Formats: sequence, C-alpha cells, structure tokens
Amino acid sequence: MKKTILITTLALSFAGCIGVEETKEEPVKTLVQINGPQVKSPVFRSVNWWQEMRDSNLRELIKEVLKNNADFKVAQLNIQKAAATLASSRHANLSSFDISGSGAKTRLLKTYADTDLPVKDVEMSKDAMLGMIGMKAEYTLDLWGKYKALTKQAEYTKLGTEMQKNWIASNVSASVAELYGKYILASQQEKIIAEKMDIASKAASFQQTLYNTGLADKANLLEAQIERNNAEKALKSIRNNKETIKNSILVLNGTIRSDYITTLLRNAENSNVNLADGLRVPNYIDSDLIVNRPDISYYLTLINAQREFLKSVKADFYPRFSIVGQVQYQALDVDSLVNANSTMLGIGPSLYLPLFNRSQLKSKYKIAGIDLNRFITEYNSNLIKAYLDVNNSLNALKVAKNNLNLEKKSYNNAKENLENNRLLKKIGRTSEYNYLMSKNDYLDDETNMIQADYDLYINYVNLMKSLGGYYNEEVK
Repeated sequence: MKKTILITTLALSFAGCIGVEETKEEPVKTLVQINGPQVKSPVFRSVNWWQEMRDSNLRELIKEVLKNNADFKVAQLNIQKAAATLASSRHANLSSFDISGSGAKTRLLKTYADTDLPVKDVEMSKDAMLGMIGMKAEYTLDLWGKYKALTKQAEYTKLGTEMQKNWIASNVSASVAELYGKYILASQQEKIIAEKMDIASKAASFQQTLYNTGLADKANLLEAQIERNNAEKALKSIRNNKETIKNSILVLNGTIRSDYITTLLRNAENSNVNLADGLRVPNYIDSDLIVNRPDISYYLTLINAQREFLKSVKADFYPRFSIVGQVQYQALDVDSLVNANSTMLGIGPSLYLPLFNRSQLKSKYKIAGIDLNRFITEYNSNLIKAYLDVNNSLNALKVAKNNLNLEKKSYNNAKENLENNRLLKKIGRTSEYNYLMSKNDYLDDETNMIQADYDLYINYVNLMKSLGGYYNEEVK
C-alpha cells in the first residue's frame, strides 16, 4: 500500500511538468569583427577614463562631481543591496530557526479527564492552562537546481548593478567634460570679444573724429557704434553663459555652491587651456569594445539572470523534498511547561506536491519567458544603436580634426598678416585704423580656430561617451 501511494505521488508530481511549453529564445545579435592594422595596439579603459586626459583641472572636477552625484550614490547603494540579496540567496533553501509559543486559559465543562501528568486531575467546571513552546527548522533539498539558479540569478543581478554604476559614471563624467569644454570655450571667447569691443570703441572714436571734421558721413559713425554695442551685448551674454554652465556643473554635484569647483574653473580659465591638446583620433574601433560597453553588458546580465530565473520557476513544477526538525514542550499548566515529561522531538522528511497550482505555475513560467525575450530584443536594439553611435562619433571626430587643421592654416595666415600690418603701422605705411581693422579680422580667425578646437574636443568626449571609456591606438 505504501509503495502504491509513493508511486502515485511521484507520477502525479512529474505529470505536472508534462505539457509545459519550453520558452523559445530570440536570437542574440553579434557584431562582425572589425580588425585594425597590426602595427597598432588598441588601448581601452572603461573605468575612470578621464584619468587619461592631460588636464588636471578636468580630472579633479570629474572626481569631485562623482563623489557627490546623487545618481552615482544610488548606483553604489544598489550594488550594496544586490550584494546583500546574493548573500541571502545562498541560504534560501534553509529556513530560519523559528521559535513559537502559545498559552490559553480554558474551562472544561461536563467532562472529566484523568491524566498521569504531574498536575491536578481536570474536573468538571475547572480551569486549565494549556501551554506550548517549540522550535522548528527546515532544509529543502535542491534536487532540481532551483536554489542554485536563484543564487546565479542574484550573482548576475549584482554584476548588472555594477555595470549600471559604470555606465552612470561614464555619462556623468562625459556631461562634466562637455560642460567644462563649454566653460573654457566661453572663457576664451570672452577674452576675444573684450578685445573686439576695445577695437570697436577705438574705431567708433576714429569715426566720430572724422565725422566731426567732415571727412566721414554719419552712416560710418553709426555702423562703428553698432559694432561696439553688439560687442558689449555679446560680452554680457557670454558672461551669463559661463554662470549658467557653472550652475549646471553644480547641479550634477548636488549642490548650489562649491568653492572648490569655482576654484577649479578659475584655475582652468587662467591657465589658457588648449582643449584639443594631446587628443589622438583612432583610425578604427574594435567591435569587441562595443559589446563591452557598460550598458550593453548590463543587458547581457539581465538576459543571463532571467535565464536562471526561468530555471528556478521550472523547478517549481517538480515535488519539493525537505527535512524538518522540531522540538516542542506541551503541558496543561505553565509551571511544568519546560519539563522533560512534556518534551516532543521530531525529525523527518516533508513532501510538497504542486498538484493544484499547475495553471498558476505555467502562467509564471510563460511570463518569465516573455521577459527573457524582451530583454534579448532590448539588447539587440541597443547593440545596433551603440554600434552606429560609435561609428557616427568616430566619423564626426575625424571631420572635426580635419576642420581644425584647416582653421589652423587660416589662423596662421591671419596672424602673419597682422604682424605685417603692425610693421607697416610702425614705419608709417598704414594707419592705426587700418591696423585695428586687420586685428579685428585676426580675432575673427582666432574665434574660428578656438571653435574648431572645441569641436574636436567635444567630439572626442562624445566618442568616449559612446564607447563607455577611453580608447586610443598606440604603436607597438
């Protein structure tokens, strides 16, 4: 009879797995391997990529913001939470050592109970104090790999939170680098506009003198005054822009004021920073780096974690075997509750059969499979976007470098022309006014050059952001 019950139980339990449709995974995309020239060796750094930048003020600024950024702090807390979850998952199949107790005062009516326990006989209409205290623990055998899968899922989840932290660090640092570049550009433009305003003021003064002597008409005077007013407006606008950029950095830093950040920006402003100094443009990007981008790696951890979750859900269709141990003290009066004569010890197997919740388990398994395919689809989509993002950023960087080279040539020509006019003015071959106009043209070319310098810098930062780290080619 016992053998028949056991066979029937197992048959019914394993029958729960029959008819469960296996999850059909969507294919995970891969990128075509791009091999670079053999004479060059790629150098990649995904963590603290800004340390490769030559500008110490920029490095310190990013370090300071990351120390205080709220999103980055939340990411670090998520890692701690995931680590705690992982630690608890390693003992998920072992129940806590529970202690429970109860006591109740009971009146027995129209009954008589004769007992050999060392208490008074319970007579009709007498009160009795029923007490119980016990301890219990349960260990579930991991026959189907449920708890092993849950532990692996927690491991992938923890790795995913680390990828999230790296991606947040990459985005925040790139945002700080972008704002820093804008601040330096604005500072350089401010100096040039101040010079142009000085030139415009002198030109307006010359035109006023000529107009007063009848050697120039009023249109030339008004044009000169308009140039001077436009320069003044541009100067005020650029100073307001600098303050706005500084406030944007403070927002990332989670503060409304920071003397340290103000000092770093002032030091950078006074040190005549060349944003594009030392930046090297790669000829190619190894496709392996795109797969290793933190956000792409994060989606891979989601996929792997969900696969393990599917395994754990599937294990729920099988019977669950446990070993239960317990000790109890029971008595009819509290005074003699913890007594050797009232002790009950027990240890033995426990069996859970998923017979009547099969429909619920199937729904849970199906939903988990849908989530897995959703994660795979999101991974495939983001992988293609990342690939295009990196290639677009690299192409824009190459164009920016070419434009900077052209602007440098124009700037050098303008600089040479200004020097010639300075010499001509010195020997009296040209007027002060003509010299000022040539200097004004020179400042226009200088403006174009620092803009091209900034464009190269900002496209370099965009490439680092699209890669999630520092990348360069070095000759072997």
